[in-house]
Amino acid sequence: GDYDQAIRDYNKAIELNPNSADTYNNRGVAYSVKADYERAVRDFDQAIGLDPSNAMAHRNMSLALLRQGKAREAVRYYRQAGRPLDNKPGVLNNLSWVLATDEDAQFRDGAEAVRLAERACELTEYKLPHILDTLAAAYAETGQFDKAVRTAAKAVQLARAAKREKFAEDIQSRLDLYKAKRPFRTPAR
Repeated sequence: GDYDQAIRDYNKAIELNPNSADTYNNRGVAYSVKADYERAVRDFDQAIGLDPSNAMAHRNMSLALLRQGKAREAVRYYRQAGRPLDNKPGVLNNLSWVLATDEDAQFRDGAEAVRLAERACELTEYKLPHILDTLAAAYAETGQFDKAVRTAAKAVQLARAAKREKFAEDIQSRLDLYKAKRPFRTPAR
């Protein structure tokens, strides 16, 4: 739990062996825990440069970029990790949202978005409106508009029950798109 000491230890290890991808990856994790995402990203980048097949470095880079609000970049690294990223609903939800709604078709992957959003919903027992909203967007991206409508309607209901009226209105506007058999798109960030 002493991440400052861990960073000092990793610094020494890097001095002794500057070509250890795992050491850079591990120091990046320590920086991430301390919410120093800029340094974490630099370390994950160094780890990937030393070992492009290092799935954990790609995974960790994706998480750090998500936390910086750089969803498109996170998707690139997520895809390079070559396996499911996490069982963290928030991470799954954020990745799914980009894969379902990005205005650029090269970033969209409806099937993967559905898979990630369904897993996030399972982990949260289909009780969180923002995750259901993402699942609805993913269904719409894959042309499953009936499912999108039902899921978005449930998200609106949950948002209203939580007294999040503005969010419920936002979901309702997407629900109207799905009723018209149109997917939702977000502009690039």
